[in-house]
Amino acid sequence: METIPRSQNHLGQLLGLSGAMVSKHRSRGMPVNSVEDARAWMQANLDPARRKGSRFDKFYEPHRPPTPDDATPTPRPTTPAAAIETAAPRMREPIHTRPGDESFDAARTREKIAAANLIEIQEAALRGT
Repeated sequence: METIPRSQNHLGQLLGLSGAMVSKHRSRGMPVNSVEDARAWMQANLDPARRKGSRFDKFYEPHRPPTPDDATPTPRPTTPAAAIETAAPRMREPIHTRPGDESFDAARTREKIAAANLIEIQEAALRGT
């Protein structure tokens, strides 16, 4: 059974696209008279890597409906002492467990901290303290 959209925006909602993207595809020849025809056109004419929902990189998170946990905000510390107490367990964790086992991000952070410390030492030497 064919699904007939009420409008281009409705077609976009059914396909998971924005109204602007539906309009762009329509100007390139996508039929807008039914969802099935539009999907068939997209399958035949669009590069699979550029279609919505086909990304598999580490930054892509597929849409998920909100859960009751999303509605309950995580309580934030109200005082600086409480914030330090909350962060302290994470600060005590080692960056890496064995030499050569640290991640790129951890190594980059360690390098930036060392560079900042070196600059502070050089500034202190210039001030004569």
